[in-house]
This record gives sequence, C-alpha cells and structure tokens, in this order.
Amino acid sequence: MLFPSTLLRHTVAFQPYLGAGGSGPVYGHAVTVHAFIDRGTRLVRRDDGSEVTLTATVVVPIEAIDGLRVASKVTFGDGSTGTVQTVLRRDTGGLADGLDHWEIGCT
Repeated sequence: MLFPSTLLRHTVAFQPYLGAGGSGPVYGHAVTVHAFIDRGTRLVRRDDGSEVTLTATVVVPIEAIDGLRVASKVTFGDGSTGTVQTVLRRDTGGLADGLDHWEIGCT
C-alpha cells in the first residue's frame, strides 16, 4: 500500500543541494512530486541547535524522493520558491504500511 493519494493535493519540485561551487551553491536536476503542503509559520530547532522559522511543511511519500537534504531548493505549484531547512524521515516501523514519509521544513 502506498501513501494515500487523496492527501497529495499539491505539486512541488525539489532541486537537491550538491554542495558549494566556485560561483555559489550547486543544485541537481529538479524532481517533481505530489505532496501535502501545510503553509504556516513554525519555529523549529535544527540538529545543530540553531533555530529557524519555517513558512511551509511539505509531506512527501518516502519512496518519492531520494537524496534530499538541507539547503535544497523547492518550487511550489504556485511558482513561489523556498529553501529546505529540515528533513525528517517519519517511519512507522511497519505499523501503518504505506504511511512512511518525509517531513520537509521550508523557508
């Protein structure tokens, strides 16, 4: 069973951050996926202890994306853009088959 498609009402494109180049950040090719977007301001603490204010949380099925990390670019369906600030793997441990997902915090 896959993540319920009825919840995936939005489309987003992610460009994975590959690292720093001579002219600034380097990004990979965009990957477009269906997602659930929760727009709203939320203060979170990163793994390094710093705090960041998110403006959107994007939920994507675990099988939809590989290699996404902090500093990746995100383009929302309405054309607005942001930067990935947090990436959390939400794994049900097999309790709810198909509900494993990424929770991606963006600014």
